[in-house]
Amino acid sequence: MLVIFLIIYFHNEYLKYIEYKEKFAESYVGLSFVIKNILILLVAGGYFYFYFILRKNKKNIEEKSNQKQTDEKEEIKDSNMVSSLDEFLDDDELNR
Repeated sequence: MLVIFLIIYFHNEYLKYIEYKEKFAESYVGLSFVIKNILILLVAGGYFYFYFILRKNKKNIEEKSNQKQTDEKEEIKDSNMVSSLDEFLDDDELNR
């Protein structure tokens, strides 16, 4: 849809450019069409570039955050776990 829109848009702009260029041969109207369309393309390109870069970085941040939370949960599990119940008994109780 976007490509079809761009083709129709630029075709109409080109027709307007030709019309104004014939009417005003010595003016800078034609140059203004070119500058306007270049600026539109730059803005659209910049938007899509930052949109995809920010989306990729957001996914990376979320993955790192999830990994950090998982690591913290594992640390808590590891620090709260004991290898055996013998750790809670005194030596006297073990030797009975």
